[in-house]
Amino acid sequence: MWYSKVVASLNSIPDFIQHYEQELEEARREVAVYGNIEKNLAGLPGITERRFNQLQEVEAVLKAHPDIFDAVVVGVPDERFGERVAAIVTTRNNTPVDLIEVQEFCSSSLARYKLPREIHLTEEIPRTAVGKPDYRWAKRIATG
Repeated sequence: MWYSKVVASLNSIPDFIQHYEQELEEARREVAVYGNIEKNLAGLPGITERRFNQLQEVEAVLKAHPDIFDAVVVGVPDERFGERVAAIVTTRNNTPVDLIEVQEFCSSSLARYKLPREIHLTEEIPRTAVGKPDYRWAKRIATG
């Protein structure tokens, strides 16, 4: 008796294999579609959580600098690395800041690839209605 159940189960294995192969193929198609969407969204600053946390980390270190009052960090296109870090800052009492000095200050707290490669000075950093920095504005300032 028990062996007839085993034989019946063995006969249904090809059906299970076919079912899971179809599931696997469908999953591959979804990954291709959603993977491209996530890759494209990663190009927008602040969209993905990991990227947003990295931006906040760099901004926090920049704001700790004695001459910098406020800062927004965005990624700008780079031929060699794909993107590089650009900072848009407002300074205390409109004092100019030196890129090398800011990089040296930040290097004690940040990895080298997170250091700002350019700094753009502005009088004010616009904020959204909920008080978050306007990253689209910052991206335009940094790239343009």
